[in-house]
Amino acid sequence: MGCGWKRWKYEVGIERLKIVQAAWQEETTVFAKVMRGAVWCTQSSSTAEALVLESKFVDYGNVAVESSWLGTLWKWMSAANLQLKLKGREAKVRCGASVECDCDNRIVHGVGSTGKLMKRGCEKFGVCNWSDLFMRDGRALRREMQSDGEWNNAVVDNRTKAEWVIQTKERILVASNKEGRMRGCDYRMPYVQAEVGMVVGYIRDTIAEVGCVTKKDSTGIWVVRGDRDRTRRRADGMGVVFSGSNANREEIGDQWRVLDLESDEAMQRATKWVADCRDSDLKVRIVSSSEHCECKTVVRQECGRVVASKLAGDDDSDLRAGLEGI
Repeated sequence: MGCGWKRWKYEVGIERLKIVQAAWQEETTVFAKVMRGAVWCTQSSSTAEALVLESKFVDYGNVAVESSWLGTLWKWMSAANLQLKLKGREAKVRCGASVECDCDNRIVHGVGSTGKLMKRGCEKFGVCNWSDLFMRDGRALRREMQSDGEWNNAVVDNRTKAEWVIQTKERILVASNKEGRMRGCDYRMPYVQAEVGMVVGYIRDTIAEVGCVTKKDSTGIWVVRGDRDRTRRRADGMGVVFSGSNANREEIGDQWRVLDLESDEAMQRATKWVADCRDSDLKVRIVSSSEHCECKTVVRQECGRVVASKLAGDDDSDLRAGLEGI
């Protein structure tokens, strides 16, 4: 009979696409500003090497993009082989794969059963870049991926019995060699913003110190300096004690690194300790490497390139001149 029907996801996708197009036609309304802000936020959080909505969806496991309203639309458009070019749009994106730069490497899923396994794991655990798999010092893998980690055997291919953590560890070695690093060297991690409650390593008068961030504003970062055991470092980390008094409170300079603690519970205790106005001493154990604590690890520099949306007939000056006086 020639009858047909559309799947509901296509109906939803088409309506969302219409909403974005309608909002982009406006400029000064709240509707337009909200949509333009959503596009900007999605682009800022994306690891794509091109403009979102104009390229294939790549942010599997990137919760900030994949679970958003606009990210869902972009994912559907990619599956439907659609793209949307928005006039006047410009953004800074990752450098291309063929360009030698300092961008953080994205986890490539690949094809076939292995590719599907990698994609499932990245979506489940919310990881998309290689830096997402390491501790902040770039030396050890994050706790969830270690021998007793909760990610082990959580994602398995039922047919090939391949396991996501094992496959990922093998790829880490390949990525390390491709980047030109010897086995065992630290992975260069991107810059991490220090927030209140975090423990940082910093340099004070050429001496490496450890502090817990108690205040952060536009003028600087203030910490309570901790007392640590300088004589030896145990295999399970370095113990540090932060005094509950106002002693040892100081501002740190530009040279610092955010450190990892022994557990998520310890990080929560540090945040709560600051929120409770430091009414007692705080004892934690730092598991970051000595080099990271002494600010000797290399931080990836901000990298990228600016791309603009190219539309046919962007220059409409001739058309406007022809319509003048009508």
